[in-house]
Amino acid sequence: MERFAKVLNGMGFNDAAHRLLTDPSVKTPEQFHPVKAWIEYINRLFGVLSGLFALIYFVIMLRYRKLIAGKRWSILGLFFLLLNGWLGSLVVATNLLPGVVTLHFLISFFCLFAYMVSMHKAKPFFFEHTEILSTKKWFGVWVCVFVVLILGAWSREQVDQMRLAGRLYVDADETAFLGWGMLDVFSMDWLFSLHRYVPFLILGWMLWLIGKEPKTQDSNGFISKLKKPLWVISMICILQIALGVIHIWFVIPSWTQVCHVVVGSALITYIFAVYLSTLSKQPKTS
Repeated sequence: MERFAKVLNGMGFNDAAHRLLTDPSVKTPEQFHPVKAWIEYINRLFGVLSGLFALIYFVIMLRYRKLIAGKRWSILGLFFLLLNGWLGSLVVATNLLPGVVTLHFLISFFCLFAYMVSMHKAKPFFFEHTEILSTKKWFGVWVCVFVVLILGAWSREQVDQMRLAGRLYVDADETAFLGWGMLDVFSMDWLFSLHRYVPFLILGWMLWLIGKEPKTQDSNGFISKLKKPLWVISMICILQIALGVIHIWFVIPSWTQVCHVVVGSALITYIFAVYLSTLSKQPKTS
């Protein structure tokens, strides 16, 4: 624990490191809960499957001598996967210690991005209608959304602390007991405000760019729009914003929490794939 606390201090998670060494609840065994037990079991099964597929992918990459760059990224992805497996064991051992959970969540994306680059090196991704933005601007969109994702992970930790303190609701009265009320967003810091409002800016920019696109007669209608990254990103943003509103007004129902994470992960993954596709196409700058 002391060694891991030093690692957390070195990465800037000072509060988590201090709590790891001083909070006795970190070492207190959790009471058995069947639903949580099954979720943890399924998570471990997927972790094992991910490790097996990663090893198979690594062996396949070794057979192709020409894909040197792809091999390097696959090695990096395997490293992040093993690192995240180790962190996962610490998440369980420390009873979901704040900071450790967020780090575990974020490193999973580093692993994903590394494998996506490796796959792109082997066979480049291709998306149509990306020319409206340059490669640098697509990279900027990805960075912006990834920052929003990090802020979301930080906001989740704030909510966890609010839940432990018994102050999730704006007015802690009988409505809180019934599970009805508004999340106390006013007590959260400015980082949550960024997480809350930046998606509106991204959505507004996407819609503005859609308005700049030349009008064409499309017989496929809505289906053809699904081939355009701007439309896909806009629709995912709208869905994610709607889930965020439900989070606030219904105080984070479990099903929306899962959907919010899944949809946000899909968004950042899709944007990264679009960005990679522009590296090989070299689209015109807008």
